[in-house]
Formats: sequence, C-alpha cells, structure tokens
Amino acid sequence: MSTAATHIDNKLSLRGTKQSHPLFPELRFKEFEGQFQLKEFDEITDITRLAGYEYSKYWKEDEEQEIIALRGYNIGKGELNLRDLGYISNELSLQLKRSRLSIGDIVYPCVGTIGNAVVIEENDKFHIQQNIAKITCNDFASPYYVVQFLSSDYGLKEVYRFNASGAQPNVLVGSLRKYRINIPSLPEQQKIASFLSAVDEKIQQLTKKKALLEQYKKGVMQQLFTGQLRFKDENGKDYPDWEECEIDDLIKRKILVKPLDGNHGNIHPVSSDFVKEGIPFIMANSFKKGHLDISGSTCIKQEQADKLQKGFSYEGDVLLTHKGSVGLTAIVPKLETDYIMLTPQVTYYRIIDNSILSNTFLKHSFDSTKFQKRLKVLADGGTRPYIGITLQRKLDLALPAIEEQQKIATYLSGIDTKIEAVTHQITQTQTFKKGLLQQMFV
Repeated sequence: MSTAATHIDNKLSLRGTKQSHPLFPELRFKEFEGQFQLKEFDEITDITRLAGYEYSKYWKEDEEQEIIALRGYNIGKGELNLRDLGYISNELSLQLKRSRLSIGDIVYPCVGTIGNAVVIEENDKFHIQQNIAKITCNDFASPYYVVQFLSSDYGLKEVYRFNASGAQPNVLVGSLRKYRINIPSLPEQQKIASFLSAVDEKIQQLTKKKALLEQYKKGVMQQLFTGQLRFKDENGKDYPDWEECEIDDLIKRKILVKPLDGNHGNIHPVSSDFVKEGIPFIMANSFKKGHLDISGSTCIKQEQADKLQKGFSYEGDVLLTHKGSVGLTAIVPKLETDYIMLTPQVTYYRIIDNSILSNTFLKHSFDSTKFQKRLKVLADGGTRPYIGITLQRKLDLALPAIEEQQKIATYLSGIDTKIEAVTHQITQTQTFKKGLLQQMFV
C-alpha cells in the first residue's frame, strides 16, 4: 500500500538482508541494532490450559454469572469476538485459577481456528474454556509481539512442524512450549508490535466500514423492492406503479430470451479439454461478491466449445446459479473472447428489449431478499439444492418503468462501487502487513 509505505519511510531503514545473516531482519526501526535471539516459547512464556479433569469435575456454566468463558470462536486475529458467550461464576473461576485470565495474558485456540490469538486487556472478566491455551509472557517478551508472531505465517510454520500429517491441527501444550521464535530486545518488540497493531486497527476499521455499507445496501434494497422507498421523476412526480409479473411473462412478451443453463448441449468437458488460453469456462467459484471473475476461470479448447454450438453466454447477460450454490448472480463483463461457456449449474438471462428492462436492474432484482427467499423455497432440499429452468420461469418479478429501474440500478451500483473500493483497501492493507511481517520478522 503506497500511502502506508510512504508513512514508514521516516521510521524504518534497511539493514542488510536475511541472506547476509539469518538473525537480522530486512526492515528495521533506525534506533535498533544487534541480531535477534532464537528462543523457544518455554524460555519466554508460561503456558497452561483448562485440564480435562477440571472440566469434567468442576465446570458449570450459567448465563446469570459474571465471568465470560471464552471458546475458540470468540478468539479472532488480535480481537475478541464477543458473541454466543458462556459464563461461569467468579467463585469457580478463582477455584480454577490456572485458566483464569488477567491483563497481558494471550489466548490461543489449540484446535479449529489455529492461528488466531488475542491479548487480554482486562482483569477479572475472562476465563478459558477447553482447547484454548493461556500464554503468559515473562519480562523478556511482549505479549503483543508474540500475538503478531502466532497470527503470522511464521506461527503457522511452527504449528505444522508438529502437525505434518495434513489432518486438522491439534496443538498440544507440550508442542506449543517448543515453538521457536526470533525476538529482539523488549523495546524493539514493543515498537514492532505497536506499529503492526496500528496496521491491524486500520484493517479492522475498513472491515467495519465495509460491513456497514453492506448492511446499508441490504436495508435500502429491502425498502426499494417492497415499495417502501420510491424515486421521483425529474418533475418530482411519482413514477407509475410497478408491474407484477413472472419471468415467463417477460419471455412471452419478447423482453427476455428463454432462460437456459449454460451447457444445455449435455457435453461435459473433461480435464484434457482444459487449457491455459481459450474460451473461459465459468463455474460457481467464478462468482465473487456479485461479480464474475473471468481472470481466474479455467479455459476450454475452442474446438470443444464449437461442438456445443449453443449455450454460449455473451457480454451483458445476467447469470444466476441454480444448482448447489443457488442464487449467486453476476453480469457478464466486457470480454476478450467472443463469448464464455457456463457449466450446467448456471442459467443465463439475455435481455432482448432493453427499453423495457435493464440488465443491471434485473441483476439487483435477483439479489433482493424477496427473490432470494423465493429461490430457496422452490429449490429442492438436500445437499445439492436445485431449481430447474421450468421453475425459474415461474419466479415473480416486480417491474417499474425503465427510468425508475435506471435510477435504482445507478443508486445500488454506486453503493457497490464504494464496497468494492473498501474491499480493495482491505486487500492492499493486508498485503502491506504481510510484506512488513516478512521483512520485520526473521
């Protein structure tokens, strides 16, 4: 992230490379020198867990009590997620004092969400449940520095040093005590941790901003597609009432082409048909937050595509997944090829008369809560939900005048643009932090 990189120019300076010495970082605060020290956690921390016999003999939760019993899902990357909480009494927490938490203690899940870690900021408030380690740093280690390590790729390397089987990791306390970490002096640890925490705070702020924008869009869509919120024309007058219809009505009136799944020729490509360059072959995993990611799609040989002779999708088509991950939507963007191919799990809708129906409005209609709920009702249950073309034709749509459609589409697309911009900022900041970790840790 260029702005963040510019911000640190006055604070950090390069001091050699990892190749010149394995215990010197590439990027360093100017006032610090000397090599890092390789330590095992057992040398710089004290580590405990809630013992199994303690849990089976003494543990009792009661939502009326005052001490929060943290579970694995409550522990994020540097931040507690205080949802679906359990509680125990203060008396029980004091009885099980080895697993009671104090300011400066680190909580680290040993099963499931391994790689998350948080420093506790309050006394007399938290206790750990089973499968969570309590890590208490001694005077030679900063808990915030250790948390940055545990949440990084360096920490995950230590996890897999003791879990080489490929199964779900399960960190034993004995293994955790043998984790290796390179640490500088305590003042440098604190400065590194403080700087990285500021980057984390920026990521958290952006993530919350994105969530608020998404929540706002959801609320606006709910009002727009239930008629609670309406636009006015250029003279400040109401637009005509919306027309209630089925997709089948739009087909019969030649507004929409008959919806078809992409590969309705029933020819299924095999691995030998796929190539690096060719006709993009779109699957459900190509749908990314309402957009189509063609750049990451598998391609199919031109000659294999030619065998179908139908079922191709073109720029401007509205896509809807109807099998498995039902209800994902996208508009086919500008293409470098003449067309794309779709798996049988994707339906395309092509607008014939765009003076009556906007493809952007149709896509937003498909995204509306009302339409999505109707999809789920019609889709067959089981592990692979499915809604066929015949049923899709029966789906309801509310159609405003084209001018109001355009205003709705422009407004919602404007929110989407803001969400995309924040998402890009999050990705940039995460990439920036990853680069910092690679250069500031050794």
